[in-house]
Amino acid sequence: MKRGISLLVLLLIVSTIGFFGIAYGSVKANNDANDKVDYTLMANETYNEHIYTTSNKKIIDVELAIKTLQDLEKHKAIQRNFLTQLRKSIRTEAEKALISKSLATITFKKPISIEALQTLINENSLKLKDFEAKFINDKGEWGTGCLKVPKEEAINELASNIIKSGKEKQLTFEGVTSARLILNLQRNDFEKLSSNDDIYLVDITDTIIRLHHGDFKNKIKIRIPDLAWEIDKIK
Repeated sequence: MKRGISLLVLLLIVSTIGFFGIAYGSVKANNDANDKVDYTLMANETYNEHIYTTSNKKIIDVELAIKTLQDLEKHKAIQRNFLTQLRKSIRTEAEKALISKSLATITFKKPISIEALQTLINENSLKLKDFEAKFINDKGEWGTGCLKVPKEEAINELASNIIKSGKEKQLTFEGVTSARLILNLQRNDFEKLSSNDDIYLVDITDTIIRLHHGDFKNKIKIRIPDLAWEIDKIK
């Protein structure tokens, strides 16, 4: 499936369970007439922050600047180096509270089963925020849909809703490409997941951004893409 569909278009096809969408791995801020664009900040060498405000909340869309295998490896190294420095510099109770419940985006090397995702969560005593389910249509194109409940019934219902809507004629579930999990960065959650054979990247950019902006109460909405599309394209 072609990339580049806007976030606003994607939002129009959200169902009560999630949505089936064309690649949204490079989302940029799409601003309504009433939105005020604050600024774009180059956070580091591998991603940009597109920051804007709506009437009630600041939103940060993260755009990953990853086009090559070298870019992917650099992004992984930045995550590791940041965590090393973070653990040395944490001082306040607010900082400790933030990193003890850090939202991480986990991208798998290849799609895994629902059962494998549940095993990963249970064995590491983690909490699931949501995950991306990969589907293949009758043309061999693939897309992903966001779900919160890792059960076969939820997968089937999402696929059924997409087909009923007329957007696709046939869909086959291929597996889970990524998941957002709550990690305790004061423990070894990051290291355990990073060493897992099924996982390509444990991305803690959400925490990097919140610390940068002093957002200790999760007032900012941060949208971070996984790397499933990049991995599929580069490999």
